[in-house]
Amino acid sequence: MLKQLHMKKSPSSLDYFKCIYPIYRDYNIRHRDFIRKLPTCLPLLASKCQQAKVTSVKVIDVNMRQAHVMMATDDKVKIIHLIRDPRGVLNSRQVFGVPESRDPDYVTQFCARVHEDVTASKTLSRLFPGRILTVRYEDIVRSPIAVTEQLYAFVGIDPTSGIKDKIWEMTYGGLPDGCNVCPTRQNATETANRWRGTLKFETVAVIQEGCRELLATMGYRSFVTGEEQLNNHIHSTRDDYDRDLMKINLGR
Repeated sequence: MLKQLHMKKSPSSLDYFKCIYPIYRDYNIRHRDFIRKLPTCLPLLASKCQQAKVTSVKVIDVNMRQAHVMMATDDKVKIIHLIRDPRGVLNSRQVFGVPESRDPDYVTQFCARVHEDVTASKTLSRLFPGRILTVRYEDIVRSPIAVTEQLYAFVGIDPTSGIKDKIWEMTYGGLPDGCNVCPTRQNATETANRWRGTLKFETVAVIQEGCRELLATMGYRSFVTGEEQLNNHIHSTRDDYDRDLMKINLGR
C-alpha cells in the first residue's frame, strides 16, 4: 500500500512519494531500501492525514462484523460499503487467473459471503442511522458526478469543481484505459459491462443460480437468455431494490 504509485497524483501524498522515490521513474525500489526510508518518509504522509478534516481508508478484506466493532468503538466512523455485480467480479477474477471462479461451489460461497455482509449492513444501518452507506459500483459508473456529490455529502465535505472534473476525466474523459486494476477508464460503462460480452451465457447462468439472493437484494437483473445478456438496452440493474439499506438516490 505504501509503495503504490498513485500517491504521486495527490498533493497530500506527493512529498511522501518523492521521499520514497527520489529518482523520477526509478520505481523498482528494493524492499530493504523501502524499509530503511520509512522512518524518514512516513511522517510526511502521517502529518497530512492528521491535518485533514476527513480521513478515508480503502479496505478490501474487512467484513461487516469488524465494521460493527469500529462503529461501536468510535462514533465518528462512517462506512461506505461498495458492492459490484458478482458477474462482473467473477469475470475479473477469471481475467486474473482464478480458475475456481467458474466453479459452482466457489460462486455460491463467494456470493453467500457478500450477501452476509449486505445483511449485516442493514443491521448496522438500523443501529447507527446515517453512518453506513451502501453503494453499487454500477451506479457510480452510470452517474459519477451525482454519486460523488452524495458520497461527499455523506462524509460532510463539498466536492470542488476540480474534483468533479477529475472524476469525469477518469470515467468518461476518453483517456486510454490505464490497466486492469487502474482507475482511469476511457468509457466506464463499457468497462463495467464488459462481462456481458465476455462470459458465455452458460457461465452467467451458473453465477445467477449461485447468487440469486445477492442479485435480488442488490437489484441486479438476472438474464433469461444469451440474447438478453448481450442487449445493452436492457440494464443489468434495477432501482427498486432493498429499502432497508441507506443507499445512493439517483432520482430515476
